[in-house]
Amino acid sequence: MHLCGILINKMYKEKLNKLREELERKTYVIDIDGTICTQEDDANDCKPFMDVINKINKLHDEGNKIIFYTARPEEIRDLTEKQLKDWGVKYDELIMDKIKYDVLVDDKAINIKDWDKLDKKTKEKIKGEIIEKLKKLPENLKLNLI
Repeated sequence: MHLCGILINKMYKEKLNKLREELERKTYVIDIDGTICTQEDDANDCKPFMDVINKINKLHDEGNKIIFYTARPEEIRDLTEKQLKDWGVKYDELIMDKIKYDVLVDDKAINIKDWDKLDKKTKEKIKGEIIEKLKKLPENLKLNLI
């Protein structure tokens, strides 16, 4: 392979590695009450679900963006931030005053009860996306990139 081919091959490898990183990083939007802690009439009384918090922290440590989106009012932001800190929760953003609803219908939503299925589904989706991107590369580069 001559120098031009080597440079092009290197460029595609770098692009593929960047693509893999981007596909593996996700933004997770997560509720607070009833998801990472008990749901109480008084937010002061909430108790953390440390198993869920540990999973969220792992996602954050892996480079994923964590956004908490809660129906808690803005008036208790300080309390909420203190709880997240005290519970050791790692996150990037906190959005208060989520709209009130009885049922959320969304193509990307999962229930906290299905949390354990998330890792497998996410990995399968990422794998499929990478395979589709690889299929679009020129034939002479595919063998060198896999």
